[in-house]
Amino acid sequence: MKKKPVKNRKIESRNKRLFFFSCSLGVLVIVTSFCGSVYLFLHKSPYISPMSMLKVNLASNKTPSVIDVQSEIENLLNQNKINYDSINKVDDATYIITIDGDEKVVIDPQTDLSMQIASLQLITSRLTMEGKRFSRLDLRDEKPVILF
Repeated sequence: MKKKPVKNRKIESRNKRLFFFSCSLGVLVIVTSFCGSVYLFLHKSPYISPMSMLKVNLASNKTPSVIDVQSEIENLLNQNKINYDSINKVDDATYIITIDGDEKVVIDPQTDLSMQIASLQLITSRLTMEGKRFSRLDLRDEKPVILF
């Protein structure tokens, strides 16, 4: 008869520890990568930069000239990749931007222009996705008013 091979207990315990360690390490890598991917997926980067490239000094008593405000509006529209046809000044507190010929956007130069243009970009992108077009968009107040 054949003899059974003698099992070495040290080798068996070492193999068990190695197997346990490799399984633990594998589970740790999987959990870490899952948590990292969930964090990256849920972490939303801002759509629009709230910082304006042009600084208008409102601390002084001087009011910015019409050309300065109009050029700042043009720069913000170009930075946010918004195509426009014209920018018209109605009075000291109102500018009308014409987009695509028939869409009118009303903004107030005395409030934060970069936030108004950022809101315009967000609203137009959402409406474009939905397939809707507006006739007039008023961004002068805290809550924009959209007329279809």
